[in-house]
Order: sequence, then structure tokens, then C-alpha cells
Amino acid sequence: MSNSMQEITAENSRWIMNSQALVEGVLKLPETLEEISTILDITGLGEVTEARLASPKIAVDGVANFCVLYLDKAGNFSSFNSECTFNHAIDAPTCTPDMRILALAEMQDVSYGVVDGSAISVRAIVSMDIYAMGNRKYGIMDTNPPEKHTRIKSAAAMISRVECAKPFRSYVKSELRVPQSMPAVKRVLSERGYAMVRSIVLEPGKAIVEGEVRVFIVYESTDKNAPLQYLTETLPYGEIINDEGIRKGASVVVLASLERLEVESDEENPDMLEISAVINHSLVCRGQNQMNYIEDLYDEEAEVELERESIGVCNILARECQKKIVRLSVEIPDTAPEVSRTLFACAYPKITSAKADNDRVMLSGMMGLVLCYTTTDAGPKNTRISVPFETEVAYPDMRRGADLWVKSHAEYAIAEGSGRELEVKCCLDICIWEVDSGVVEPISGVHFQPMEGVKQSGVVVYYTNGEETMWDIAKKFKIKKDVMEEITEDVKIEKGKRLVLIRR
Repeated sequence: MSNSMQEITAENSRWIMNSQALVEGVLKLPETLEEISTILDITGLGEVTEARLASPKIAVDGVANFCVLYLDKAGNFSSFNSECTFNHAIDAPTCTPDMRILALAEMQDVSYGVVDGSAISVRAIVSMDIYAMGNRKYGIMDTNPPEKHTRIKSAAAMISRVECAKPFRSYVKSELRVPQSMPAVKRVLSERGYAMVRSIVLEPGKAIVEGEVRVFIVYESTDKNAPLQYLTETLPYGEIINDEGIRKGASVVVLASLERLEVESDEENPDMLEISAVINHSLVCRGQNQMNYIEDLYDEEAEVELERESIGVCNILARECQKKIVRLSVEIPDTAPEVSRTLFACAYPKITSAKADNDRVMLSGMMGLVLCYTTTDAGPKNTRISVPFETEVAYPDMRRGADLWVKSHAEYAIAEGSGRELEVKCCLDICIWEVDSGVVEPISGVHFQPMEGVKQSGVVVYYTNGEETMWDIAKKFKIKKDVMEEITEDVKIEKGKRLVLIRR
């Protein structure tokens, strides 16, 4: 057989989802502030400063930015910002120097303890999505008609190719006026938020990305009866990314992570808040084309040894982001004082399972809740609670059993009740990507060897075992291809079927 070859270019990437780095450090209180009495909340953002290939590993350097809201020993609300650096490395022996490394980080699971009145020890998990994106050239046998005695099984597959992989950052500046229905601002105490991409429009050489930053702000008001106030706002933003690899009709994914957030009140008009944010993005644009290849072959007169290539294929479909209300019943632990009135609630959903079934997606996970509240005799307190939850989101045309990526944040959380029994309503902001990935193994080479014995001619009566296709049986007995004309070669034959085969 003539080993006529073809060269193809296909994606050769590695995705590491939810890789976790541990951040530990001590946050020092600025000398100008009163010492800490009670921590009310600590929020954090993860910032990637560099992601690179340091063979045989992928190395990520970053900064964990913390905002600490506390009650000082004089009984006043106060806050300060601090940061800790982190380094993370992942084994990546198969990555090549030409790959583009992208990384996004999100802070999770912050725990802390007061060392003394001027220092806090923190321990946090930074969850990272890391992508090593690239292409590779593969040499495979083409599907030219085989020589005499050699039978081939042809196949076709859509293979993906990375056309563009690049990080970019968006810088958002906006002003927010505190509603007149809320008390006036004395000073901003803390802020947190998240970013989500809402739409992507492709044009030749251009991607128009639109997203939103959801901002949560805690401020001290001028109302002595209600000094701690909480408000939220959504800020839209847009970005135009130019790259010659971006093509209309390609498959594109853009993921976002909020890295920095600052909120300051205007000195002359404290009710006018100035917001600035930095959002890190990872953009990957894939093209697809059909690859025709030889999936298997055998020879009627010789033994063959086959060589194969392993080629990954990927297609990602972004589903429309949706909002979903989840209601939870929570109980304040016995170790914490009872609730008199809730000041604010924050929710951090963590999706642990996502299953596509009958045009909907079933989600389950853990909801991390931070409750800041007043008590009857112990002053303002906070508590952290984790509650399991389940919900479902309708998605028409969702394939049953499809592989899913899910990103979820809480748009808001409202806690109602007092004592130890509370009802919490959370609005989840959910984005889902349907991922169709796999591996094809086309033949890249074949070596012929003489048969050990003389091929026996005659009639073979064979009873199927239920696990074989007609191709498998023909290959096993080195039967001529024409015996398969009446039976589909790729369909498994039912168990116990009697086949009469002629070997020549």
C-alpha cells in the first residue's frame, strides 16, 4: 500500500479548570486607624500579574487584594485595604514553548483570625482557570483508494484550530449617586463585586465584547440610628478586540474576572461615588474544518502494525446567561449571638454538579453566606454559614448529558427574620457553556508483515457476541469488503446472530 500522507493543523491545548492556590499572610492595620475589636467582613479579589510557561510547569504569579471591614475598640465602623502576593505552579510536561498561556483568578473561602488589635492572619483559596492554547501540525495517511487486498475504514470529524488566544483588560470608571431614599454617605467602608461577559459580536478581525460589573458597597451613613448601609449597582462596559485571527462565524469564548475595585466618595458631594474597576479577560477564538481520515484498516494477505496520532477536538457553545432565585432556610450557630436585625448579607455560590436533562440544566452546590447583623446586647456581629442548594435553569435544545462549564455569582442576597431562624433569598447570575470535546485517532503509518501461516480459505460460520460491528468481524477473519454490503459496518450486531462468511 502506498503511504500517501496529508498534513493538517489542529488544536493542541491544555485547560486546567479550578486549580487552587493557597494564600496565607498577615494584614497589618495602618497606624492611623484605631485597633480592631470585631471583624465584620473580609472580601477579596484575585489578580493575575503574570502567567508563563516555565517548562515543565505553568507558573502563575498574582496578588490577593483584601478589604477588611471591622468595628474598632472605640465602637466605630472602620476599614482598610491590604494585599498578599502568591505563586502557583502546575505540571505541564506536554506544553510547548509556542503556546499562549492565559489565566484568570477568583478569591474563594477566606478565613481569618485577629492576631492582636493591629494585625489579622488570613488564609484564602484562589481558584484559577488556566489555559495553554496552541496548534500543532499532524501527519496522517490520506484516504486515497487502497491497493489490492487492503481494506480501509474511513471516517470524518470536525477538528478545531486556535485562531486567536489573547488576554486583555478592561478599565471601568463610573459615577454612582446614592438614591435619595437612602441615608447620606459619611464615608465608604468596603466594596466587592464580580464581572460577567454578556455578549460577543464577531466581525472580520474584530470582536466586540460587552459585559457588566456588579458592585456591592457598604458605607457609613450620617444617620446615627442606621449607621451601616448597603447598596448595589450594575455597571455596563464594552471592549473592541482587534486580531487578524478573529473571523465571523468562528467559535469564541471570553471569560472575565474582576481583579481590582475601588469606590470613593466625592469630597464636595459625598453622595456621589466614584467607581473604578479592572477586569481581566481571556479570549479564545477557534475555527473548525472537516478532517477526512482512515480510522482503521486491515490487509487480506498480511499482518499490519498501525501507527496513530491522537488529535483533540473541541467545540464550545455559549448559552445565554440567566438569573435564578434560590430560597434558603438558615440557622444561626449556637456559637454566635442571635440576630436582632440584618445589616447586610453576601452570598458566594459554588456549583459542584451541573447536569443537562430534557431542555434544562440541574444545578447543585454549596451557598456560602456572610451575614452581618445587630444583636440585642453584643453589638454588631457577623457569621459565616454554608448551605447546600439545588435549582434548575431552562435551556431549550440543550443536549442531554452534555459536558458543561458553569460560572455563577450571587447578584444579591436578602436575609429576613430574627433570632436563629432566617430566610435568605439569593438571585444567582448563571452563565453556562456547552462543551463538546474528545479525541480522534487517525492512522499516521502502517507496516506490513508476512502472515505467520497460510491463510485458510473456506466458509466461516460465526455467531456474534453483541459487542462487534461488521467491520470488527471482517477484520478478525480478513474477509473481503464485499461481505459488508448488506450490513452497516459501524453498527453493533445483536448477540447470537449467525453469519456465514467466505474466506478466499
